[in-house]
Amino acid sequence: MKKSTKIKDEIHTLAHFGLPIVLNGIAFLLRKIKKYDTQNTAIIADKKYKHSSKISKALKYIDDHNRMICDSRLYNTPQSAQEKMDVFKAHCKYIEVEIFSYCNRKCAFCQNAYIDRHSKNIFMQNDVFCIIIEQLASINFSNSVCFHRYNEPLADKIVVERTRFVREKLPNAVIGANSNGDFATKELLSELAEAGMNYLSITRYPPSNKDWECEKEQRKAITEFAEKLGLKYEYIQNDKLKITEFENFDIEVRASKLADIVSNRAASVNCKDAPRRKMPCLKPHSALHINYDGSINPCCHTRSDVKAHKFMDIGNIREMSIFDAFSSEKYCLLRYMLKDYGDKKIFPCNVCTEPRIYS
Repeated sequence: MKKSTKIKDEIHTLAHFGLPIVLNGIAFLLRKIKKYDTQNTAIIADKKYKHSSKISKALKYIDDHNRMICDSRLYNTPQSAQEKMDVFKAHCKYIEVEIFSYCNRKCAFCQNAYIDRHSKNIFMQNDVFCIIIEQLASINFSNSVCFHRYNEPLADKIVVERTRFVREKLPNAVIGANSNGDFATKELLSELAEAGMNYLSITRYPPSNKDWECEKEQRKAITEFAEKLGLKYEYIQNDKLKITEFENFDIEVRASKLADIVSNRAASVNCKDAPRRKMPCLKPHSALHINYDGSINPCCHTRSDVKAHKFMDIGNIREMSIFDAFSSEKYCLLRYMLKDYGDKKIFPCNVCTEPRIYS
């Protein structure tokens, strides 16, 4: 069998496993090809194949992936304070700030099923929150600032005050949150819109931690939510709608099948027989995650109150700036270990089932 034919067959096989696998596997396969000659390029781009659109996206991923990983400053701790700020501004696209600890749910696919986030609410101290936002303001940060981690951000109206403060300090930032929607009211959403929030992603979960049985159930769940709050809406697809009530405030309500959106949370829930991870993970290349107590994590799945994740703590905002954290030796090493396709050498990343590559 000719080498080009073998590569074509492997690509075609990968396409059946879904976009996340294709995006990562294709990069691995292309490294098998010594030269990107015309023949091989034609094979990959051939529109005759059923999954050619996925292949095109895969090629775009390779370009994006290469651009991101080519900056050596992400793997070698910069020496000067200014260089650290420059690296952060160039690469950090997303920062999570957990404004308080409380969540009202104990979902089986979340660590809150066995960690107490329910009996009391511990707020991020005001000086810690202000330090984070002031540091972002010092570089005119214009990417995403989000108020969720493992809390329910709409459970306390301090989210309105925090939104207003961030909007004042970061006029060009994209402010948002993920929510279960249990505390949402038309009045609260209106206040968030007025304060300057840009987006809210609300996920309605099936009862009793069982998955949705059909699209009819999913559509009913999102419709009932919007109509109960008296909100104008339009459907995007059967399991997703958009609230059209507010200007400049994008609100999506979804009822996705759990099988499509959950992972083992970096080997901390449902981790039986987890496969070895081969896909790259570029989350640490472009995001920073700050818990309510000021501790800093490299990923949305790792958290400071999970014993198995303690090794993943980068530091605490009281002891280091966000720029120091992003360019710390530990963070740089982690990025280097996760940037390529192949077996991961560090726990819990080596058995993490998160399909997405980016935050």
